[in-house]
Amino acid sequence: MARSGQEVLAAPLPVGWSSLPVPCGFVHPALAGDIAAALAIAAEDVLAVARYEAALVDGRVTRPAEVPADDDALFEAIEFEHAGVPALRTALGRRAALLLDAVPVIPPDDRPPARSDDPAVRVARTHPLTLAYDALSGHVQYLARLHELSAPPVLVAVQHRAVQLSVERLIATVRGEPTCATAQVAADAMSLAPPPTRWDRPRRGHVGLVFLDDRRLLVQDARSARVLRLRGGAIGPEVRVALPVRYATSDRVVFASAAAHVFVEDGLHGLALYDPARRRFDAALSAERPVRLLTGGISGPDEILAWDPHAHSGVAIGVELEDPRPGPYTRDGAFAWALGPGVDGAIVELATGDVFARTADFPFEQPSIDRLTWAGTISRGAPFAIDHERRVTAVALTNERRWRLLGPNGVVVEDDRPLFGLAFRPDGAAWSPDAKRLALARRGEIIVVEASMRPCVVARRRATGA
Repeated sequence: MARSGQEVLAAPLPVGWSSLPVPCGFVHPALAGDIAAALAIAAEDVLAVARYEAALVDGRVTRPAEVPADDDALFEAIEFEHAGVPALRTALGRRAALLLDAVPVIPPDDRPPARSDDPAVRVARTHPLTLAYDALSGHVQYLARLHELSAPPVLVAVQHRAVQLSVERLIATVRGEPTCATAQVAADAMSLAPPPTRWDRPRRGHVGLVFLDDRRLLVQDARSARVLRLRGGAIGPEVRVALPVRYATSDRVVFASAAAHVFVEDGLHGLALYDPARRRFDAALSAERPVRLLTGGISGPDEILAWDPHAHSGVAIGVELEDPRPGPYTRDGAFAWALGPGVDGAIVELATGDVFARTADFPFEQPSIDRLTWAGTISRGAPFAIDHERRVTAVALTNERRWRLLGPNGVVVEDDRPLFGLAFRPDGAAWSPDAKRLALARRGEIIVVEASMRPCVVARRRATGA
């Protein structure tokens, strides 16, 4: 894309290129100086008005001292009726041609799939330009729909802001520059509602497991959770929480539902953070201790998001799965497995929503494999059939950036190599911090397995008792 105002206005499209109409108009950063000169304001003020971070009233720009972190607070802090591209168009009058209404589209053949040097990325990643074009197109289409529905002006203004920001991100991506960031302030800590302590339906046959460290394993059943010391056998005090345990991050254990998290009068429901050292739950969630989750069903039954409960926003997972369900997390909560039918699914980075692998590509489907029995012996046989109501899976990323997965048919794989299978259907599973050991629960008992081509049971404990 052109870098100066004159180039932007005069440059013809190269052969083979097309354009993406943006009927609402936008400010190209290279034209901000020309617009500023026409209005006798600063160029940075032009972009601030276009982003709805300032208002243009009687030729003067007013803006809040700090830009709030969320749109609701932002649109309460400014006179949005005097902001955005519509306000600039009115102020410019006959010079409104400085506002553009189409974006050049670089042909797809000139932006092939981006390859990654990270061996954990096992899929061809969509080029950042394609993602940027798709995001802009989505905002333009949504804005058109809002106009069709005669939506409230504030909702239309929010989408005008989204279009302007999407254009700026696209331009920065084309130039290889960092995407634009506004001077936002961090949202205040969000209060958490007290975690429920009673199950609506007891989850019999389902056990939650999370390694707190090499020696401590958190074990959760339908009544409570407790910390099991794998060496010495001591069991910590019970924790009453009727939310499934998900992962351990920093010094907290994350308990969360798989549904969309909702705000209620006393805080955010569906999420609880437990501090094992202090033996108590946190009362608030803050951006300094990020928590991210897989959640589905917000906009449709086939949708699944990487969800940030503090920002109350999510990133849609860019993969099509039939009836997707949130699955297991890596121990640190950086990745999660979105489960599809059979062995299909996607391993997703929760901070970005990027897909790192499709699990249908892993070698779960073995005609015959060495299977570990609960007693610790090895037998040869076929994997057990997948029970979609009782799929127990686990995912980990080794220090060598290799995926270790327990599949829904009991087969354990490391990248393209099947390691072994289970001769029994477990009630719960979790990988150790180094991804070398696999904890398995069954009928009130826990075993810890050294995961290799020759698996062996290295620890065995009852999940209850002293």
